[in-house]
Amino acid sequence: MKKIFILSCALLLLGVSSCKKNDKTTTTTNIAVTVKSGVTQTASSGATVNLYVSATAATAGSAPDYNATADQTGKATFSNVNAGTYYVVAVNGAAKNYYSGLIPIGYTNGAVVYQDTNGDGKIDANDKVTAPSVTVASGATSAFTAVIY
Repeated sequence: MKKIFILSCALLLLGVSSCKKNDKTTTTTNIAVTVKSGVTQTASSGATVNLYVSATAATAGSAPDYNATADQTGKATFSNVNAGTYYVVAVNGAAKNYYSGLIPIGYTNGAVVYQDTNGDGKIDANDKVTAPSVTVASGATSAFTAVIY
């Protein structure tokens, strides 16, 4: 009987001493996109913000990898995304921050004015660029502002 008691105590002690604390911490990776109207310079609440991992998908208007809707302050938050680079396309009605390769920089006489990327004085296929992007590191929060016209 004494041997069983000693053996039981030894096993219990071995079991308790072999337990270890799990110190794993969870890191969250977030992106906060603020959308504002380039015409009124105010928050664009209700805008849809799409994040793409591929520039080609953003230009083609494919299904986004992540999407969110901007709140009353124009902020769309993406929580627990994978670390990396995302191409950002924000849309609110007809207003966008990216038009199939062209970047809007203003609005005049009822039409969107695009950036003359190559500086040749005309807007054409040579002015097309990839969508604006934001990069976020693991465990970090990155902020981006999208101006829509």
